[in-house]
Amino acid sequence: AGVTLWEMMTFGAEPYAGIRLAEVPDLLEKGERLSQPQICTIDVYMVMVKCECSHQRGLGSSRGLG
Repeated sequence: AGVTLWEMMTFGAEPYAGIRLAEVPDLLEKGERLSQPQICTIDVYMVMVKCECSHQRGLGSSRGLG
C-alpha cells in the first residue's frame, strides 16, 4: 500500500527507478525508503512509510495505521 500511495502522489512515477528489483529488499533492510513526493504532506508520507515497514515485517499493508 505504501508504494501504491507513492505512485499516486508522484502521478505514476516508477518506484526505485534505476535500481534492480533484486536489490530492493536489501535497500529496505538497510532502512532506505522512497523519497517524500513534493505534493505529499508529512502526515501522508508517514502513513506510506508505516505501510512499507508493516509489509516488510509481513504484517500486511494496513495493520496498525489507526
